[in-house]
Amino acid sequence: MQIETLPVYSKLADESQLPTKLAERLPQGYQLSQHQVATYEALCGDDVDVVINTAMTGDGKSLAGLLPLLVHQRETFALYPTNELIHDQFASASKANGVLAQWQRPPRWAGRVDAALLDVQAEERTYARRGDLLQERFSEHKLLLSNPDIFHAILQFCYQHPGRARDWLASRVGTMFQQLTFDEFHIFEVPQVAALLTGLLFLHEQTSGRVKTLFLSATPRVDLVPLLERAGLRSRVVASAGTYSHGADPGQGWRQILHGTTLHVVKQRAEEWVDQHVDTILLPFFQQRRPHAKGAMIVGSVAAAQRLYQRLKAPFAAAGLKVLPNTGLTDRQDRRDAYEADLLIGTSTVDVGVDFQINFLVFEASSAGNFLQRLGRLGRHKGYVRDGKFYAFEDFHAYALTPDFVYERLFSGHDGEPALLQAGATVPREELQQCVEQAFPAPTTFPNYMKCWGRCLPANVIAQLTHPAIRDSYAGMRERLQERYEAAFDLKLGKAWGFGKRLRDEGRALLIDEAQAFRGGSPFPAAVLTRNERGGLSLQSYDLFWLLMNGELDLLSEQECRAKAKATNAEWLGIERLKPCAYFALRGYRSERSDLLIRLPPDVAAWDAARQQNAQVLQGLKVDLAGCPWLNELNRRLVGRKVVGLIMPGLHPIEVARRLRLPLLFPIYRYEDSNGVTGSVAFARQALLLDTMLRWRSLKTGQPDGPIIC
Repeated sequence: MQIETLPVYSKLADESQLPTKLAERLPQGYQLSQHQVATYEALCGDDVDVVINTAMTGDGKSLAGLLPLLVHQRETFALYPTNELIHDQFASASKANGVLAQWQRPPRWAGRVDAALLDVQAEERTYARRGDLLQERFSEHKLLLSNPDIFHAILQFCYQHPGRARDWLASRVGTMFQQLTFDEFHIFEVPQVAALLTGLLFLHEQTSGRVKTLFLSATPRVDLVPLLERAGLRSRVVASAGTYSHGADPGQGWRQILHGTTLHVVKQRAEEWVDQHVDTILLPFFQQRRPHAKGAMIVGSVAAAQRLYQRLKAPFAAAGLKVLPNTGLTDRQDRRDAYEADLLIGTSTVDVGVDFQINFLVFEASSAGNFLQRLGRLGRHKGYVRDGKFYAFEDFHAYALTPDFVYERLFSGHDGEPALLQAGATVPREELQQCVEQAFPAPTTFPNYMKCWGRCLPANVIAQLTHPAIRDSYAGMRERLQERYEAAFDLKLGKAWGFGKRLRDEGRALLIDEAQAFRGGSPFPAAVLTRNERGGLSLQSYDLFWLLMNGELDLLSEQECRAKAKATNAEWLGIERLKPCAYFALRGYRSERSDLLIRLPPDVAAWDAARQQNAQVLQGLKVDLAGCPWLNELNRRLVGRKVVGLIMPGLHPIEVARRLRLPLLFPIYRYEDSNGVTGSVAFARQALLLDTMLRWRSLKTGQPDGPIIC
């Protein structure tokens, strides 16, 4: 089905009403949108602690967050959810014609830091500590771009140095920066919300509210404002009501931010769609408009992206066009090159905030959030520049590939309800957003996580502040902070400390470690060598289970992997920090995903119901996968690893996902124990999330009921 979306125009601020300092600094000919000025005023005022900007995609939210820096030199710690977005925003700020230069501010103001950069600097400067390197970055730049993982680690007191107080680095964030900016905040789940709220409250108490916080999101979390209010943080939402016009150009006082788009909604997967339409839609679009065409294809799987790349590389090359991949298994140079290709094939690494110059888009959508996020990559620019020449776009087309039930709700109706959209209709983007959000299932929010596992974060902060070396310095603040934590999280920290002590006494401290991590992550990281576009080998890290199910692999020893990779010491520092469970060379991708079976150790077969359906520490896991001659060697490497897991006997992963209404890509695996009983198992952060659902409503599996650990 096909619909049309209308062009979108953003209301400009009245130049005669600009704040004095902003008007004086504003570059000649520069025009600001109304929401940008409102954000600046809120951040510079004394009556707001947290500002939430909900402007539409492409309307300059990032610039809105930079205005206090550009006008008043307010030091800003800007945090982005992906490293790809850090690089994109750093280039936008610091390049010769970037934002800083346009506002006559020196490009050296901007700096960036992530784990890989810290590894490089630590290697270059022997024995340099990561905390020292972060402190240098703090002092060198007025605008520091990083990820919230590093922010969280600092404010969980992770960077400890012998001979220094525990708060040595954590206490410096509030003194070195006046503003925190969290971009694309909507993609974070409740564990990350709990983590950032824990850090913000510490900084707010430490600085008496001097540090302002800005959240940027076109689709903000609805639960954020009530949480802030409970925490005693004064918030203001810079809303979009009345600031957008859809359709014809309204004239002076408005600027176009999105072009009208022809949107085709199709109930297919990307590989099937490409096989059917490579010669009828895909290639003709570029051939008929050459050179006024540039596109992207965003899919839900790295394996699918790589298979599509191999499928399209030859026909595009025969037509004089270039297609390149950009995925989690693509090396950094190839990722940069992909943005210059005629067609980029990517995954979620590129669908968050990255500024595409494209007029053609194909994307898979598994949720309302990534449907809107991916569609938002299209229509932002009038054209693109290649080799110094500008090429204007003639039109804009998107193909949204959706599940059958979403297509049905959009165009046929569901359970007797009318269709949300009519074929051939012309709709504003805001109306389309509402229809898409109704068509997809509501996201699973895990509301009990804050009380169950989120409490480990504030409990750790208060525990750190009671250390004898710094206890007296934080005496008054510590009591106030504890009260605010208890109000925000709706709990008593005394119970949280008791809960943590019990887990440690039982040898289950790994559960606390997982809860205190920012994103969680794979408990089975693997190092993998991939072939890059320049003919060499690149070293990456990726989830073992995904590689086993999707990759054609050769198992290597650590020594073999290092010899083949010719990696720098800094690259190996990053790999070693992950403690990989295996090393591989990736030869290619399977045409179909293989079935993976997790084999549980004998002691798990003896567990009673009290240890089922709640998070536990597992050890002795093995994997079973057909066609792997090195499987025994891999299992010898796995068997000693301790991981957080949760088992659900008697239920297939599909049944678990259906009953609990889990997100489409929520990772659950099939297992078998030593008695031949099968079921489902989740690991790491996913185990904790399921734990918060099942401790109040366990799944009926035919197993004897038993007490649930609280």
